[in-house]
Amino acid sequence: MTAALKGVRRIYFSMSLSPYYTDAVSLMAAAARAQGDIEVFVNMMTWLALEPLSRGELRLPFGDHRLAPIAGHDVAELCAKILTDPAPHLSKSYDLTGPELKGHARVRGGLRGRAGTPGHVRPRRRRNLERDLRRPRPGCVSARRRPCGGHRRTNRASESRRLPESLSGPEQDKDVSRRKVTRRAVSTSMGRKPQETEDARHPAMRRWDMHMKAVVWHGVGDIRLDSVPEPKIQDPYDAIVRITTSAICGTDLHFVRGTMPGMQEGRILGHEAVGVVEETGEGVRNFRPGDRVVVPSTVGCGTCSYCRAGYYAQCDNANPQGPRGGTVFFGGPEAAGGLDGLQAEYARVPFAHVGLVPLPDTVDEAQAILLSDIYPTAWFGARLAEVGDGDTVAVVGAGPVGQAAIACVRLQGAGRIIVVDGVQDRLELARAQHAEVIDFNAEDPVEAVRDLTGGIGVDRVIDAVGVDAQRPSQGPAADAVREQSEQFDHERAEAAPDQNPDGETWVPGNAPTLAARWSVQMAAKAGTIGTVGVYPPQVQHYPFGEAFMKNLTLKSGNCNHRRYLPELVSLVAEGRLDPTPLVTRWGGVDSAVEAYRRFDRREAGWTKVALGVADEGAVAPGLGEAAGTGAATTAGTPGPSAEE
Repeated sequence: MTAALKGVRRIYFSMSLSPYYTDAVSLMAAAARAQGDIEVFVNMMTWLALEPLSRGELRLPFGDHRLAPIAGHDVAELCAKILTDPAPHLSKSYDLTGPELKGHARVRGGLRGRAGTPGHVRPRRRRNLERDLRRPRPGCVSARRRPCGGHRRTNRASESRRLPESLSGPEQDKDVSRRKVTRRAVSTSMGRKPQETEDARHPAMRRWDMHMKAVVWHGVGDIRLDSVPEPKIQDPYDAIVRITTSAICGTDLHFVRGTMPGMQEGRILGHEAVGVVEETGEGVRNFRPGDRVVVPSTVGCGTCSYCRAGYYAQCDNANPQGPRGGTVFFGGPEAAGGLDGLQAEYARVPFAHVGLVPLPDTVDEAQAILLSDIYPTAWFGARLAEVGDGDTVAVVGAGPVGQAAIACVRLQGAGRIIVVDGVQDRLELARAQHAEVIDFNAEDPVEAVRDLTGGIGVDRVIDAVGVDAQRPSQGPAADAVREQSEQFDHERAEAAPDQNPDGETWVPGNAPTLAARWSVQMAAKAGTIGTVGVYPPQVQHYPFGEAFMKNLTLKSGNCNHRRYLPELVSLVAEGRLDPTPLVTRWGGVDSAVEAYRRFDRREAGWTKVALGVADEGAVAPGLGEAAGTGAATTAGTPGPSAEE
């Protein structure tokens, strides 16, 4: 069957409520899944009349025992023929709305019928169907499990009704500047795995458990795209959010490289997400299904004294290990709460009444996803460094947080901004924001900073690198750190005792404290350093002696995202801040593992990777009201090129 299914990207097994065909569907769906890249969906039979077929889609109708003769074929015989030779049937459907439905009562999936009605059953207008899917009627508590008449029910044999995703296929992985997204109100899915369970109402009936795709950590150097159970409400203050956009962060790489231990196998990765509320617990009074939200990376209860003071990252109640447990964030190790992450189709958000932040439609997906973690962390770093009017600020590291820090320190009054990194395309992105850039592979960054500041050093430093710092590969800085090679090797063994590199991928940083050392050295006397780059507990070295002798103020820690997010959302909505240029790649969840690899290797054009998960309820990139106008990000329009 492998050769026969060549060219098929998706197969929809459509079935009615009859138990007669469930075994056949299970067997054929399993056979199709075995082909590898084919996505398999199990849907209701009547949906076939609602949506036109796309290229590479194959739909296999399984009818009720009263509907066996369809288009002159026995349904099971027809499906067997299609699986054997699908080519003639691609992009072709079968009329399931003819006289055969006479007498069959049904209000399911958009087709209406009434017992004894003559003639064929007419499909509901798709526009009204989409409206009903978006807006639950009064009395609904869940956008997925709707008890009202106009929505699908869950007390029948099949719970699965999904329309095809619009973001799939090879066109996903393109530069965001060329990405064209149509805003469609459709239900999307990355696949559901059917699982048979007993049903007391009828021995042959089946209930389909809900599954989703997610990026899962299996070990150091081992992440996979798996099918996992969808999350469920566990606490009255929980919410289930359907993720529309997620992203890959440098912190996620720590778990794969081995520089942050304590991960449990099977943990879903990711701590950045934008989505739509699907379901809420009884204690969530301020959100309802259908609300568009951004999810802060860290979790706080909103009740304890720390949360009330704005220190959400040090919440007393969020961590199962108690008040001394420390910061809780999504997709992290057991010490950080052991929560599943946000690189999935659905996520459970604890303390949703506090954690979720509503989004206006004037803020699009590309803007909002960077407000989940990157921009709050950069803003927090500027606050730690005590940036004020006229300050000269050095940002060490031009990754996503370092890039965001350029806009944040400018908004907080910085007079000059100097960015240090060794990756050319990241330096160019910083230069596009009109920061002064230093390439540590071409010059000694400490000496360059001193030259730029009259030998004094900078007033404030933001360390946006952390434990995975890299040594210079060439230039005067490489000669300067060569004498410390043995020390750095010891630090790496201490920071990443378990390593599993794959060639040049998943390699821990070879100079764990180099960014910290440079930060101390380039700061002026009595200056301030704000550290937001991650240093896990096993890192035991820091140049305290040199910092002490210069009277430096050192501040560090995990960002209190919920404290800064509402203000940042307002800045974007007003047009004062536009994060859009920082999303340099936009891929799909199916290509997430490859995106991880490229981001890990710091390949050109992979500074910040967003993952489009679903379209329903999303505002496509570039459609934000102030997209492309944020003066704090671009500081003006670039001048003409040399050719111009």
